[in-house]
Amino acid sequence: MFNNRFSNNLADFQTKLLPDQRVFTYDIPALWQDFVANPINYGFSVVDQPCYAHNSVCAHPNEYLFWDTLHPTTYVHHKLAVLLRNVIRA
Repeated sequence: MFNNRFSNNLADFQTKLLPDQRVFTYDIPALWQDFVANPINYGFSVVDQPCYAHNSVCAHPNEYLFWDTLHPTTYVHHKLAVLLRNVIRA
């Protein structure tokens, strides 16, 4: 329900206020689910444990989805940026 209303409002916003601009949306939750379900496709090998835990940092942070129990690693941010850049350039 929220996504439908958001999409409709965004379309109205773009039509009325930004007719000469392109506005993009991207389903980050679906992408996140794919990161977890198919980590090897994105270069991850650990999606169920944080890199930083108990005052210790893992040896290979780029293999982890999470930096700590809440935040994604820098590598995840890089992957998101590359994927979104590709959408914008398409």
